[in-house]
Amino acid sequence: MKKRVIIGGLHHESDTFNPIITGRNDIWVLRGDELLAQREANSVSGEIVTLLEAGYEVIPTLIARAVPNGEWDREYYQELKAEMLQKIKEAGEIDAFCLSLHGSMRVKGLGAAEGDLLKAIRELYPTTPIVTSLDMHATVTKKMVEYADAFVGYKTAPHVDEYETGVHAAKITIDILEKGIIPQMSAVHVPFIVAGEQSETSVEPMKSLMSYLKTVEEQPKVLAASILLGFPWADTEENGVTALVVTESDKTLADKLSMQVAKEFWSKHESFGFYNETRTSEDSIEETYKLLQKGVYPVVISDSGDNPTAGSSQDVTNFLKLIIEDKRLCYIKPQLCYQAFYDPEVCSLAFQTGLNNKIKTTLGAKFDTKKSSPLTIEATVKALC
Repeated sequence: MKKRVIIGGLHHESDTFNPIITGRNDIWVLRGDELLAQREANSVSGEIVTLLEAGYEVIPTLIARAVPNGEWDREYYQELKAEMLQKIKEAGEIDAFCLSLHGSMRVKGLGAAEGDLLKAIRELYPTTPIVTSLDMHATVTKKMVEYADAFVGYKTAPHVDEYETGVHAAKITIDILEKGIIPQMSAVHVPFIVAGEQSETSVEPMKSLMSYLKTVEEQPKVLAASILLGFPWADTEENGVTALVVTESDKTLADKLSMQVAKEFWSKHESFGFYNETRTSEDSIEETYKLLQKGVYPVVISDSGDNPTAGSSQDVTNFLKLIIEDKRLCYIKPQLCYQAFYDPEVCSLAFQTGLNNKIKTTLGAKFDTKKSSPLTIEATVKALC
């Protein structure tokens, strides 16, 4: 009889400083056969393919994703959680769970989603193995460790090994079921937060740390070794770096190696500082203009604060105001490309007005009203998509 494994999960990086609530219309969900059929380069696909190739019956629940944003709407989270648990109950006898979670998902008024979900699953299946892939920027909580058997995290940033991490999680699941091993997981919290810009694994110190993890995983009885960096744009008690090791039935070894990984990370923690030159907004404009006068282009100015890939509101107007007031960058050739604002009201107005027509309105500061104010604009609708 085929072994039966549940797959599914939740993926979101929740910025607690962003007042926008991630709601129903922001989240896309794959369910059942639609989930089973998808073959994107992500962790859940790696899990599905590996388990199917091993001859297992894969039982899909759902996977819910959203781009980084504010915390999730509690009511919709509870709805998806209930749906997932119902599908699990309907599945009947289950041999294991192989899930795909982010690790830094927050729910408004509830807190960390992953620990809450894992606890609910564990209450239904007290002894069934639960293995989960995690994003490198996971915030590993005590509750997560308590209610799961094994975690394995991405080892690249940008994350180009999502699929491979899913394969890794599936192989751990297979080892548990085929070899009868009892995974032992140990997590050591390191009181340190790594900025997203410093987590890139093609450069130091992350490059060396990821190489070190591979040497740990090559040791006998080691199933997985991970460094989970936490998520800097979340004001949470358990935020920080986690050194995590999973072994074959050897808790003492897991404890020893996770502490070694933590110490290895700490030995390099000063290398995570920012040592490149930083500038004020005004100085950035001045330096950009000088470079353009010398014929040096393109010039990229990056606002690392209002960063949508890390879940910001993307509607702070201060820097654009400075550019307009300065005027010099408004008339350069090639033209300045300023991107982008999240402003549903302006977007809706543009569609109503139509292509090549003018609109007069206010841009930005619709959500983050503390740090900036709306910018009055008169603009031409150049494209609609």
